[in-house]
Amino acid sequence: MAMLSAHFFSLFLLLVVKVATGSGDPILSCSQTPYPQVCSSMVSGVPLFAQSETQSGFRDLLLQATLDRTLLAHKHASAMNLAPLDEPAKAAWADCLELFEDTIGHLNRSLGHSSSAEDAQTWLSAAMANQQTCKNGFTDLGTSFPFTASLFMANNISESLSNSLAVNNAMPRGKAPGNRRLLSQGFPGWVKAADRKLLQSSSSTIKANLAVAKDGSGDYKTISEAVAASAKLRSGTSRFVILVKSGIYNENVVITNSMKNIMMIGDGIDATVVTGSKNVQDGSTTFRSATFAVSVQGSFKTYLGRPWQKYSRTVFMKTSLNSLIDPAGWLAWSGSFGLSTLYYGEYMNTGAGADTSKRVTWPGYHVITSSSEASKFTVGSFLSGNSWIPATGVPFSSGL
Repeated sequence: MAMLSAHFFSLFLLLVVKVATGSGDPILSCSQTPYPQVCSSMVSGVPLFAQSETQSGFRDLLLQATLDRTLLAHKHASAMNLAPLDEPAKAAWADCLELFEDTIGHLNRSLGHSSSAEDAQTWLSAAMANQQTCKNGFTDLGTSFPFTASLFMANNISESLSNSLAVNNAMPRGKAPGNRRLLSQGFPGWVKAADRKLLQSSSSTIKANLAVAKDGSGDYKTISEAVAASAKLRSGTSRFVILVKSGIYNENVVITNSMKNIMMIGDGIDATVVTGSKNVQDGSTTFRSATFAVSVQGSFKTYLGRPWQKYSRTVFMKTSLNSLIDPAGWLAWSGSFGLSTLYYGEYMNTGAGADTSKRVTWPGYHVITSSSEASKFTVGSFLSGNSWIPATGVPFSSGL
């Protein structure tokens, strides 16, 4: 059974920002942030600024100020005159508006009382990536960012988010928050009883709200049609199940912010296949090129990664790499872009594709030989996995 529980998440998060475990001195003033002047301009006039003497108080104050700035930037962005823009620039700008809405959502989540410091770091990292993704859309389509001198850019959103990340990262990390506690059935506390029963059921016993079938035997012939219909047919926020019957679905499926708690059930691997072909060369931004799955057949070579962002970070550890991996291992994105600022690493991999003797010689590429260096990228260290994965019931190894 192929099962995808689709709470909307950031598929476009290609800039990896480490979810740190919190260390160093607490940040209690703007002078300690990466952009002190931006910080001061945001909070110095806030009535509660003088009262924000605690670490958590200063963090919340700065996050709220960043949210206010982002809301103002979104207002300016929505009011921009797009008439002078060509079609590629309008398409890229549409991405920016959606990304700003997503950033507002991430900031609201970070301010939520149920959000831990680790959660907030994830949301803020995603929000930070959104700003660069907005600009990258214009580069993808060969056009320039049109509003560099506008009020929209004067809000210093990227700098504000950098400050928020730094302050949040310095917050102390404690035990996993209460909403992650395990129940006797092995599910975290926020999973409702009805959802637990649904997730424990087999595909044959789950009653779908809608069925998709290429041959017309279902409610709809495409997944996108079913997803759009779900927004009108569902009531409340309960789980909405869509059964996708066997077939190859050539489409790019988009799950928006308003489409929560959607579960996709397929007929199994190689039976239900979703494939898409949007790409920059054909006029799509990278942000719009995501799809559920891509089926590739035939003989080909592939790479471990490409530096789409300046500080791209990818590490393969103790992984079986077969002969499909090109001997060079890694592929440049555009000339020398990012090759000295990225961090790509390989540690104790096996298989025909694991030979590093012919790998790229970029300054940022590393054949990791130290276990202490490799341990920085383990589930326990890099993802703070011990604080949340046990609640999911998924088997995992915390360390090397």
